[in-house]
Amino acid sequence: MNYEKTAREKIDNGLFEEAVQIMNRAIELHPRKAEYYYVRGDAKHCLGEYEDAILDYDKAIELDKNESRFYHMRGRSKYILERYKEAEADETKAILYDPKDVVSYLVRGDIRRDMEQYSEASADYNRAIEVDPLDVRGYAFLASLKQELELYEDALSLYEQALRINPKDDRVYADMGDTYMELREYKKAIECYGKAIEFDPMWLGYYVKRGNAKEKAGKLKGALSDYNKIIKIAPTIDMGYVYKGDVLQDLGRYEDAIKAYEKVINLGCDFDGLYNAMGTAYYNLGKYDEALKAYEKAVELNPLFPRGHYNCARIHFKFKNDKEALSSIERAIFIDDTEPEYFLMRGRLNLTLNDFPGAEEDFTKVLSYCVDSEAYCLRAKARNNLGRHEEAIADCNFGLKIDSEDPYLYMVRGDAEDELERYSDAIRDYNKAIGLDPEIATAYNLRGITKGKIGELKNACYDFKKALALSPEYESAKNNLERIYKKLSKEEKAEINNCGTIS
Repeated sequence: MNYEKTAREKIDNGLFEEAVQIMNRAIELHPRKAEYYYVRGDAKHCLGEYEDAILDYDKAIELDKNESRFYHMRGRSKYILERYKEAEADETKAILYDPKDVVSYLVRGDIRRDMEQYSEASADYNRAIEVDPLDVRGYAFLASLKQELELYEDALSLYEQALRINPKDDRVYADMGDTYMELREYKKAIECYGKAIEFDPMWLGYYVKRGNAKEKAGKLKGALSDYNKIIKIAPTIDMGYVYKGDVLQDLGRYEDAIKAYEKVINLGCDFDGLYNAMGTAYYNLGKYDEALKAYEKAVELNPLFPRGHYNCARIHFKFKNDKEALSSIERAIFIDDTEPEYFLMRGRLNLTLNDFPGAEEDFTKVLSYCVDSEAYCLRAKARNNLGRHEEAIADCNFGLKIDSEDPYLYMVRGDAEDELERYSDAIRDYNKAIGLDPEIATAYNLRGITKGKIGELKNACYDFKKALALSPEYESAKNNLERIYKKLSKEEKAEINNCGTIS
């Protein structure tokens, strides 16, 4: 029996354990044959048993110290185990015994790249090209390094050289597409992925890449077509349905998105991101109970999924379940305290719960991560409630530099100016807020309060009535109207009554 040949055939067919068994028998019969340990090491490497594979390569090297393949494969196993220095030394030995081995240069280049020794990695890839200038791998590996270093034009030039050698290399087209994606040249990326698909139409990853590129280019229906193609090729694999569901959401087809996600579940796959996406589809349909169940399922599957906890908080906050909302957002922040959106949510909750110092701290945290006009506006609101009106005005001014069309910034600044008895400035800001959004009931109510303070009682009543027209259950506006109305003359009351009854 030719043990080595038989075992290699098993490895080629993915029957790695059978290959190990064959070589076990061969080694029992011939314990001094280096090649047998090498073949068994390859089978164990393919099984992911890298430590055991290394032991076999050690034995092969002990029996034959001059065979480059043994060092090369031991280096690859050590590389996977992130034993970079040892792996580099093995690949160097492999090159010493076979200076024409292109693969050892490529692997050593990858090792050095992972150690951030980019110049040395580049030299290895260039050496691979010198050894065999017709092997596209050297060009592709060097191009990938250039891309990582953001030298995109150099990368594209190398990919073009590779394609001149092999115009039908699907992987090179795909990698070139990735480079164009980095450059945000989505049309060219789509073309490259299309070429990759042309030369390997069964590789699902290329449809994913092209679909993603089409999404970036705003061609959502085209992306949907690519994801449907994945489903057609592999109807029992969940990937196509997940991407399909996501793009259907972007198309506003939430019911169809949910059906796609349900298909994934029916295939026996469930994971946190799936239920989170399903929850978002339900949320966009206004089916908040179903959305909450989906988000809760996401965090049940993965209690350390911060986005799921955040989305639970979002629904609880919407329905004024402040205690539950605070509990959920606290979990999200405990898991990930680097996401500004989570602190923004907790700050909103703290405002609602009248914890103004806590709210201020949260919005300050948001602003330490990013420049955000909403965070400035909300921190100004917290500072107003803490009686620090000048600081609130400063926050609004910062916010308006970012977004000069935000009516809420004018409204909050007006509130601070009112507290500082700068009534004309306050009214000017309320006017600006109303001009930008005439549907904000609070702006009319606040303007009415300020007008009442400067004796414009009739105009104040008009403002309160407008606020109530926009929000009939607005208690503050009701109380303010009743309070000011009592102070009007009989004629003024009649005039106010003519524009509608006072409840």
